[in-house]
Amino acid sequence: PFGNDAILDVTLFTSKGVKPDRSLEGLVVPRHSKVSVPIHGAVPRQDIVALGVEARAGRIVAERTTVYLGNQKPAGLGVSLGAVEPSTDWTVVNGRVGPGASEAIVVLNPGDVTAEIEVAVVSDGDVLVEPQVLSVPGRSVAPLDVAGLPAEEDHTIRVRSVNDRPV
Repeated sequence: PFGNDAILDVTLFTSKGVKPDRSLEGLVVPRHSKVSVPIHGAVPRQDIVALGVEARAGRIVAERTTVYLGNQKPAGLGVSLGAVEPSTDWTVVNGRVGPGASEAIVVLNPGDVTAEIEVAVVSDGDVLVEPQVLSVPGRSVAPLDVAGLPAEEDHTIRVRSVNDRPV
């Protein structure tokens, strides 16, 4: 949406580390435009894929769009904005529990050193259960299924790096 072209690199992260793909480097986004970057060919049939998008030049707004075809999950569309940069503290609001609902936190560690993460389910400011600990190796992603943790119908999930590694 900005007045100058942007040049960007996309990095693909999986639970096994970075998945190199030179076709995702040096992508040009012309000014005042939108570019879709399909990644399904670069990382086929991965349960978890995280993206790092870095602008070499110019500015961008990054979003992720996921199309669910209904093969293994209900058909639908998911859209989310990217974060500006990693942080040591995240809050994910509007969690829901109930019939047919599933919930997981997936943490991306773009750094080289393992991040020790504490995940807490919070409702009305009170931690509902002992925080869960998750180790996320450098340059990879790791999931934590929070669907089985006790939670109120509406809750918040707090993710905090206990060894100060931004995620």
